Amino acid sequence: MGLFRSLLGIALVMVAWFNPLGIDLYLRILMFILGFDMMSIVLKVGIFVIGFFGVFPGITNLGFTLLILMAVEIITTLLIVGLIARMILKPLAVFVVAFLAGISLQPSLIVSAIDLILNLDVKK
Repeated sequence: MGLFRSLLGIALVMVAWFNPLGIDLYLRILMFILGFDMMSIVLKVGIFVIGFFGVFPGITNLGFTLLILMAVEIITTLLIVGLIARMILKPLAVFVVAFLAGISLQPSLIVSAIDLILNLDVKK
């Protein structure tokens, strides 16, 4: 399940970055955030470096919001944080990042709820 989840995350990030379907910017940002959260930590670091330095075109204003997502991922991965704290921290970070990226309240809540559902099956 982990490999499929990472591949799906990479696919969402690539569709959000290159926009082959002509999707609106706000939906692309939400797809990017969800895809980023679905990947493994190694892939997240790679995407973070590529995205932070603006190598790919498209979504260029996610540099510092990616920094927030990476910080929460490192905190929940490296520190021994309980499962309940992980279920609170990661969706909260996704909500904050989506809201800071200019998404309104309701879509930010929806994407954080989807992230919570996706994180329910992850056992770390």
